[in-house]
Amino acid sequence: MANFLSLRAFVIQEDNLKHMFSHGEWLSSIYSRNPDVQAIKSLLCLERFWRSAREAVMVSEPLLKLLRIVDGDMPAMAYMHEGFERAKISIKAFYKDVDEKYMPIWDIIDRRWSMLLQSPLHAAAAFLNPSVFYNSSFKIDSRIRNGFQEAMTKMASEDKDKVEITKEHPVYINAKGALGTEFAIKGRTLNSPADWWMGYGYEIPTLQRAAIQILSQPCSLHWCRWNWSTFNSVHGKKQDGLELDRFNDLVYVHCNLWLQAIVRNKDGKCKPINFDEIDVGAEWPTETEVACTLLLG
Repeated sequence: MANFLSLRAFVIQEDNLKHMFSHGEWLSSIYSRNPDVQAIKSLLCLERFWRSAREAVMVSEPLLKLLRIVDGDMPAMAYMHEGFERAKISIKAFYKDVDEKYMPIWDIIDRRWSMLLQSPLHAAAAFLNPSVFYNSSFKIDSRIRNGFQEAMTKMASEDKDKVEITKEHPVYINAKGALGTEFAIKGRTLNSPADWWMGYGYEIPTLQRAAIQILSQPCSLHWCRWNWSTFNSVHGKKQDGLELDRFNDLVYVHCNLWLQAIVRNKDGKCKPINFDEIDVGAEWPTETEVACTLLLG
């Protein structure tokens, strides 16, 4: 991240840097005769350097926007598929749709997605995100549909739940009832996905419950670390005589306290993610002190 910010600062200040090295005050300075400085000046005078720098910044920025979402502490599961697609579209547009330029980068992105992040939960989250599902410009392909069905099969442990989800599924597909009201349609983009389901999914309660569970999940790397920190801490206490189920309950409670603490620190507000408003140069999120207290205390 630091490398990207430094390079972007260079690109932003390109004209000023070139002007500085040609200014009389600089030329008369003792620093201008330093061999290392002269080498840097020669590099900054090369158009090839600036062309490569601009390319690196433009290709990296959409991916770092996605990384910022993943590294945050608010529910982001619903935006992963959309984020990857937006990043790929931005990169393609930068290369003016020239296949041989953008396809090698797309291949790397797709390979990483398949290896590390593609899962039924990610697919189900995209499927259940109303701002994505009802958006005609976003394609809900067979991978997303199949992933949704696989996730529902695992989450609906009882046959009656599977039957209810099967009945309720077309209501969501066709935006019937409360899901098709004027407020629900506006809320697709104005509310967070989980809040949208809480507010308008009451006519299909089984699917509503599954959607809220999935769409409330964070993707933060900090979350993983604190989760395992708590797990190891609790399971490391072998001499206190607690049963395994009570161990697992304790981990569950700590993790939920962590999430509640984050929401309290944000005044209970969980806003939908707007990719166009993400500033990769802003301060990156860290764990809150209260979260540390809850998990390590």
